[in-house]
Amino acid sequence: MCSSAWICAARLSQADPLKKSKNSRSVQAFDKALSEGPEDQVFLRLYLAGATDRSRVALKRVLQQCGAEPKGRCKLEVIDVFQKPEMARKNQIVATPTLIRHLPLPVRRLIGDLSDISSLYAGFRPQATRKAAT
Repeated sequence: MCSSAWICAARLSQADPLKKSKNSRSVQAFDKALSEGPEDQVFLRLYLAGATDRSRVALKRVLQQCGAEPKGRCKLEVIDVFQKPEMARKNQIVATPTLIRHLPLPVRRLIGDLSDISSLYAGFRPQATRKAAT
């Protein structure tokens, strides 16, 4: 007989550590579903200031990058800060063009005309995919 409850609990949990329970399989399935979900989708927001040349160049570069992704994987939302200033305030946009990758996490921000394709590509791709590509 155990003298203390936590000692008994420790002995019970060590009874058969190699035995897989039904719960551990369901947890593994849940973890797998979580890992596959957001990693398969890329959600971007591009904040622009009107129809300027810098805005057109930035939009063209982002669309090229989205075109390189498999169909349906990349979702792009373009926001003109003159038409929706509340969105710019909410997301703390201080300069345009600004590209924000919301999914997959972590959130990334790229600010400027996005003329450097290598930095755009590195910031755009998820960490796991970049490691696999190198």
